[in-house]
Amino acid sequence: MRFGLTHKDSQDIGFALACLACRAIHFREFKEWIYHVIEHDDDPPGYLFDMLDIKQLVDFKPVQIMGWHSSTTISDEEAEVLTGISVRRGITSFEDAISREDAIAKRRTNAAFVEQVKQFFPFLELDEVIGPDPDQGW
Repeated sequence: MRFGLTHKDSQDIGFALACLACRAIHFREFKEWIYHVIEHDDDPPGYLFDMLDIKQLVDFKPVQIMGWHSSTTISDEEAEVLTGISVRRGITSFEDAISREDAIAKRRTNAAFVEQVKQFFPFLELDEVIGPDPDQGW
């Protein structure tokens, strides 16, 4: 299996980082995704192993680790759905860009995108309330 993890094709790492930035996933769940990639990718890049060495989210600097900016093609609405996932999971009540009610409504009305996120993180239960990220890493 091949994931988009290179400078020329960074869709997958970009999407995972977008989910982390929108707080739809915890840092430790991001690391679980890295383990998933390492297990299933034909030739995982070395920077993934470097990412696993980071203990806390506050110390995580993906551009410095990878040496380039990743890309992803999520829309503003999809970013709002990721915020809705974060709110539903109890990770955040963040309401800078969108209200809690609107974020949950976006999540509900964009079931196809939520399903895409579930498939991307097959080891997560996105409807489970897990609470704020303790920023502990592993």
